[in-house]
Amino acid sequence: MSVVARSYVKTTLACVALAVAASAFAIFDLLWLPRVVGYALAALSALVAFVAIVLAATGELVRYRHKLGERSKRDLFLELNRSRDASAIAAGAGPRTGWLRRGLARKFLGHDLVVGDEVEIRPWAEIRATLDERGCLEELPFMPEMLALCGQRARVFRCVHRIFDYRKSRLMRHMDRAVLLVGTVCDGSSHGGCEAACHTIWKPAWLRRVAPGTARAPAATTPAEAQGSEILRFGTQFDARFDPAMPRYFCQLTQLHAASQPLDKLTLRHFLLPVVSGNVAPAAFVVVWR
Repeated sequence: MSVVARSYVKTTLACVALAVAASAFAIFDLLWLPRVVGYALAALSALVAFVAIVLAATGELVRYRHKLGERSKRDLFLELNRSRDASAIAAGAGPRTGWLRRGLARKFLGHDLVVGDEVEIRPWAEIRATLDERGCLEELPFMPEMLALCGQRARVFRCVHRIFDYRKSRLMRHMDRAVLLVGTVCDGSSHGGCEAACHTIWKPAWLRRVAPGTARAPAATTPAEAQGSEILRFGTQFDARFDPAMPRYFCQLTQLHAASQPLDKLTLRHFLLPVVSGNVAPAAFVVVWR
């Protein structure tokens, strides 16, 4: 047994011993102490026992995940969240969505799209009507690389509600009303051949949810049909303040700070969003929040 595994075992056994001792103390309080004092101390002892049991279960779970890692096996979280893999979602084997999750999504996410939904990217003319003079909606740019996808269908891969702002604040921030779609990766063709291959971020206003079996829309937008698309060039003009030999472009990634807000004080809402959105399966959620 490795040093790490032994440490997990010691922690688990210590918590089990504490739970047993606290339970015995609670029984003693109820049987031998005056009623009011006994009830109060018994309640406190029961709380300690409960916390110790939770920590013991956590220690055992961590030890099991560590054992899987030592054997080069798939992590328990990834295994339990397999239905959220891009391949499973693309094949239509993603999570099932009921009326409760849909309703909670409307309330907490501000839209009714959840992981696994099939959506159709709206025609360029409809998307253009949502953009400002810089080609942005809520400070998030609609990039030229996304134009050819208009009219196509895809499935929701993840709902975006929390992002890491590594360029400016280096803090977690909240983003309103945004999703990722399976297979819609930026090819960098309008940003100097960028090879970062970032997932493009989509606003629900640019998408429409479609029912299974619904007829498909016409083919993707062609350059000749993309009237008014010149506003999308705002993000492809490099900043002249920098060396022309090393241009710096603007894109969704560089605008994450402007398109997001500081996180409010963590609440139950923030805690539950991964499950409400379908990003994480309930069982995997329990494991990751052990």
